[in-house]
Amino acid sequence: MSRRGLPAWLLPGAGLLWALSPLFSARPAGLNARGLGELPVLNEGRLKPLDTVARASLLELSGRQEVEGPEGSLDADQWLLTVLSRPAQADGLAIFTVDDPGLLSMAGLSEGSKRRFSFKELRGALGPIERQAQAADSLDPARRTRFQSAALNLAARLNLYVRLKNSLWPEDQASMASALSRLARQAQDPKSAAGVVELLRQLVSSPAVFRPVMTGSCLPSGFIDAGSAAMRAASGAGPSESLLAWARLRDAAADDDAASFDAALSDYERGARKACPDQVSWARREALFNRFEPFYRGLGLYLVSLLALLAGWLLKREDLERAALRLAVLAFAVHSGGLIFRTVLQGRPPVTNLYSSAVFVGWVAVGAGLLLERRYKSGLATLGADVIGFSTLIIAHHLATQGDTVEMMRAVLDSNFWLSTHVVTITMGYGAGLLATALADVALLKMAWRRGAADAAAIDMIYALLCACLVLSFVGTVLGGIWADHSWGRFWGWDPKENGALLIVLWNAIALHARWGGYIRQKGLVVMAILGGVVISLAWFGVNMLGIGLHSYGFTDSAFHGLLAFIGAQAALLVAAFAKIWRDEKQGRLPSRGRLQPGS
Repeated sequence: MSRRGLPAWLLPGAGLLWALSPLFSARPAGLNARGLGELPVLNEGRLKPLDTVARASLLELSGRQEVEGPEGSLDADQWLLTVLSRPAQADGLAIFTVDDPGLLSMAGLSEGSKRRFSFKELRGALGPIERQAQAADSLDPARRTRFQSAALNLAARLNLYVRLKNSLWPEDQASMASALSRLARQAQDPKSAAGVVELLRQLVSSPAVFRPVMTGSCLPSGFIDAGSAAMRAASGAGPSESLLAWARLRDAAADDDAASFDAALSDYERGARKACPDQVSWARREALFNRFEPFYRGLGLYLVSLLALLAGWLLKREDLERAALRLAVLAFAVHSGGLIFRTVLQGRPPVTNLYSSAVFVGWVAVGAGLLLERRYKSGLATLGADVIGFSTLIIAHHLATQGDTVEMMRAVLDSNFWLSTHVVTITMGYGAGLLATALADVALLKMAWRRGAADAAAIDMIYALLCACLVLSFVGTVLGGIWADHSWGRFWGWDPKENGALLIVLWNAIALHARWGGYIRQKGLVVMAILGGVVISLAWFGVNMLGIGLHSYGFTDSAFHGLLAFIGAQAALLVAAFAKIWRDEKQGRLPSRGRLQPGS
C-alpha cells in the first residue's frame, strides 16, 4: 500500500481506538470514586448509578463533566465524592459560571477576571441572589430582564449544590459514623430527646438530591434518603446496614483513607449484589455507558470525517475521501450503539424528550446520508451526514446541561405505542428534511462560487429527501391527530406544535408541486429545501419555547440563541449566494443556463 493510501485505513483505525479508549482507561489513583459511582441510587424517580447523578449535576452546575482542583482535574465522580465527604474543600472549587455584570457586582467580584467562581466566593451574596430570584420567579419568563433570568438560574444552581452537600449527611457533622452512634444512644435516652430532634432537623432541612439507602426492596420505593434512614434509627430500630455502610464510605473519604474506603466499598457491593443483583448489574452497565460517552465520541468522529472529506476534495486525495466515509460509518455505529442503549435503558422508543429527539434526528439523517452515498458515491451525502450528525449531537450536548436526559415520562406521553409511531415518524421527517437542507446549502455554494449548475446527484438527493420528509411528516401528523383525539378528545386544536407540523407538510407539498409543475428547477428546489430547514427548526424547537400550548417544553436561552443563529446563517447564505450570482450575471460571467430565469 502506498503512503498516499495510508489515511484510508489509518484515520478510521485511529478513530476506532479513540472511540474505545474509555473502556480500557485505568482507574484514577487514590479513592475509588469510579467504584462508588457504579452503586445504584434513586434520583428523580429512577434507579441509576451515582455516576449519572454526578455527571448530570456537574453539567447542570458548570456545563462541564470535570472541574479543576488544586491538584489537577477531577472527574464528575471524584468531584461528587469531594462534595459529599469534604464539603469545605468542595466549596473552593470554581464550578459556577457567572458572567452577568449585575450578579458579579452583587457578589463583590470583579468583572472580566474569570468566568467561573466557587461557592466560597459567592457565599456572601446568597441572600441577595435568592431575593432577586424570588422576584424574578413571580414574573412571566418573557418579561424577565437578562439580570433576573441570570439570578434565577444562579439561585437554582446554588440550591442544587447545597442540597448535594447535604444529601448524605449534614455538612457540619464531621463523622457520619460517630453521629449515627450518638443518635442511636440518644434514642434510648429520653433525656437526650432534644439532641435527637436537632440532628434530625438538620437531616431533613434540605431535601436530598438522591436516595442511597436500601431498605430490603429492590424497587424504587425501597430506596430512601439518609435522613429518613436516620429517623428510623432514632425511633429505636437502630441504623441499617446500608446506612452504616454509607457512613463508613463517607468517613473514609473524609479522612482520605483509600484502604478503608476500598474495604467499605467492597462490603457494600457484596451486600447490594446479594440483595438486588439486577439493579447493581444494570447500574454498573449504565456507569460504563457514561464513561464511554458514545454521543461525544460520535460527535468527534463526525467532525474528523468532515475535515478529512474537505481535505480530500481540496488536495484531490481519494484516500482521504475513503477515510472520511469510513469514519462516518464508524461514527454512525457509535451513535447507533448509544441510541440503542438509551432505548433499552428507558424502556421506551428512542424519542421521549428534546434531548433524545436531537440524538434521533441526527441518527436518521446520518443513516439516510450513508444510504444515499452508497448509491451516488459523490461524497456530498457524506458531507451532509457529517454536518447534521455533528450539529444535532452538539445540540444534544447543550440540552444535557439541564439535568439527567433519561427523565420520567409525563402522564400524557406515557404511551409506547404512540411514541413509537407518531413521535418516531415525525422526527424521521425532521431528519430527512434537515439533510436536504444541508445538501441544498452545499449545492447553493457551488452554484454561486463555482459559477455553474448544481450537481445533478445533489439535486436528485434533495428531491428524494423532500419526498421522504413530506410522506413521513404527513403520516406522523395524522398519527398525532389520532393520538390527540384519544388523549384530549379532539383531533386538531390549532396548537402551536400542531401548526408547526402542518407547516412542514404544506411547505414540502408546495416545493414538490412547484417542481412537478415546472415553476422551479434547480435553484428553486435548492431555495425551497433551505427554507424548509428553517420551517423544521421552528416546528421542532421554536414552538416549544413559546410558553403556550399543550406541547410547550419551556423557554431556554441556549436553544433560543442557537435557533436564531441557524436561521440567521441560512438567511445570510441565501443573500450572499444570490448577490454573488446576480453580480456575476450582470458582469456576464455566468453561462445562460446559470442565469436566474423563471423556473431555473
